Amino acid sequence: MNVLEAINDEGHGLQLTFSWIGDRYAQQVDYCGPTGTTPLLTSLEGNDQVVWPPSPPLQQLTFEERPRGPIALLIGMAGTSHWSVSIETDTARGEIVFDVACRISQQPLFLGTTYLSTQTVAAAQGKNVSLAAGVTLESLPVCEEVADATGAIEIADSQIKIAAVSPEVGETPRWKYRLALQLPS
Repeated sequence: MNVLEAINDEGHGLQLTFSWIGDRYAQQVDYCGPTGTTPLLTSLEGNDQVVWPPSPPLQQLTFEERPRGPIALLIGMAGTSHWSVSIETDTARGEIVFDVACRISQQPLFLGTTYLSTQTVAAAQGKNVSLAAGVTLESLPVCEEVADATGAIEIADSQIKIAAVSPEVGETPRWKYRLALQLPS
């Protein structure tokens, strides 16, 4: 099983499981605590016939160890577009940061990541969404120099969509987001 964990010394954190579905890796995000595991999010995937899937079609996965925690590197393609993702963990903070890019050659219908939530989710507040078990989903700037280069988060029914920043044909749009425990101040 392909698992990435960001669990702190107190036994609280997040677990990201990659499962091979059809021709790509799907994601399952769970909150892990001392009393057990709570499912939070599952990526909504397309299939090999969909040119613009609801989430990146990721076909290759590798893991590396880093000082703050393990990272996952993924690549994939659909139609004539190519996706790449780095997923970094910070075990001390109980967070996972996703940095996604897609090289496009035509205007997408939707470009981003879509999750199905297993819990009730309130409306997005700015670039943040509070999930169950004290976990926050936050859209991050893709470039530190441009603060407004942040993808939008949309919520509809049980779907959460994190959109790419201004996709333009011939460019490589990006979107970046973090799942993190809400730590006491």
